[in-house]
Amino acid sequence: MDGSVRIGYFYAVLPLGTPPKNFHAIVDTGSTVTYVPCFDCRHCGAHNSAPFNPSQSPTAKYLSCKDPQCSKQATVYFCDSSDLGFSQTPNPNAQCRYRISYAEQSSSEGRLVQDVFTFPGSSSSSSSSSSSSVPVVFGCEASESGEIFKQKPDGILGMGNSPGAFHNQLAAAGAIPHIFSLCFGFPSGGALLLGDAPVPGNPTYSWTPLSASGWGDFFAVAVDHIKFGDERLGVQQSMFSKGYRTVLDSGTTFIYLITPAYRAFAAAAKAAAKAARLQTTSDGYGDICWTGAQADFAGLDKAFPNVELQFVGGGRLVLPAHRYLFQLSRKGSYCLAVFDNGMSGSLIGGVATRNVLVKYDLEARRVGFADVDCQALGQMPSSKFTPPPKPPPVTAAPHQVP
Repeated sequence: MDGSVRIGYFYAVLPLGTPPKNFHAIVDTGSTVTYVPCFDCRHCGAHNSAPFNPSQSPTAKYLSCKDPQCSKQATVYFCDSSDLGFSQTPNPNAQCRYRISYAEQSSSEGRLVQDVFTFPGSSSSSSSSSSSSVPVVFGCEASESGEIFKQKPDGILGMGNSPGAFHNQLAAAGAIPHIFSLCFGFPSGGALLLGDAPVPGNPTYSWTPLSASGWGDFFAVAVDHIKFGDERLGVQQSMFSKGYRTVLDSGTTFIYLITPAYRAFAAAAKAAAKAARLQTTSDGYGDICWTGAQADFAGLDKAFPNVELQFVGGGRLVLPAHRYLFQLSRKGSYCLAVFDNGMSGSLIGGVATRNVLVKYDLEARRVGFADVDCQALGQMPSSKFTPPPKPPPVTAAPHQVP
């Protein structure tokens, strides 16, 4: 996995097709569909890799609307014999298509294809029978807009909470236990671990249950309270259950809090900066910023204390300054990486998990947080982690993530 400090995304290398061709896909636990540009895309940007061409992979096939895999993308798929949009009378002989849009007004649409994913570090065999290759369904883009069009990575790796999400497909195929981990390095680098991969040093996790989101396609946690330094912010627990509740979203760069929590957090940060005699400054976007601090994050805790997100049912996520501030190009200048999300809910974005190994144990319906050097973890040979161990034979009905 690698990261872009300037734009604020982390991507994984995704080997697709036969023989495998690498695509760079942004790792997003807030998305349920994986997609890359298609060879005949009518409106795609300039990305890192050449587009995917199903005709060049003997293991690829377009999905028809009658394929059971089509309906697993139920929140975004549609069936129409034309390119004009949704059909009130789906045509079962038509190709299965998808369409998805995002809050920042970007979008992607195209056809769904099935081809093989090859675990990095395994043999690049042209045979689809290799145990390191697994059939997966993903989007072959016909059009994209907004930030999706502008970004350098090729597409999105959908790691959200739905049957069609990438990790769910691997688990359903028996390729991995239903566990995955994300580790976003700081200032860059990191790792995506599929399955219950061993991690050097056996880090200790702080576990909290996964709770149902107000929207079904997200991973949510229940926040009990927030502490800024030694002070507990005066925000009622019920506030964190508003809207879509509190969502873990690796595809979002910053932290977005429900309005009462944001106001309390911003006020505490301003008070800390004032006590440290920092001066306010501007980044040109109206954000809350200060100058006159350390030249880098080392020692910044003298001005900005640790923040703790305390979860219902146990577990916590500790945020040193580098997990709730971002640095400007001017030395000693920082801005608050926490924003007002109205009453829509709260989002814990990637900045909050810099150098945190976030383990999604979907078999036990819990998520764990552990402090780890993610950059060093990502630099380890992929052979240390792949192919992941296969789960034991199923002896009971498989668990369904809500």
